[in-house]
Amino acid sequence: MELVRVLRESSNEDLEPLVKLLTAPVTAGLDDEEKYQKYYPDHSQYTEEIAHHLRRFGGNTLVNTPRAV
Repeated sequence: MELVRVLRESSNEDLEPLVKLLTAPVTAGLDDEEKYQKYYPDHSQYTEEIAHHLRRFGGNTLVNTPRAV
């Protein structure tokens, strides 16, 4: 939960590069989230979703597959 805490304390400007990375075609997924669609570009409204996708992006695909379910 430390990651979520750091993200919650970040400004939208700070979160923008992460959101761009997590919505790029190669790493798509964040932009499918309901909160992203509702609140974009107010990134502070969906920090838990950003954290979730960062964790998935930074992990091993075989290990992440069961986590995504």
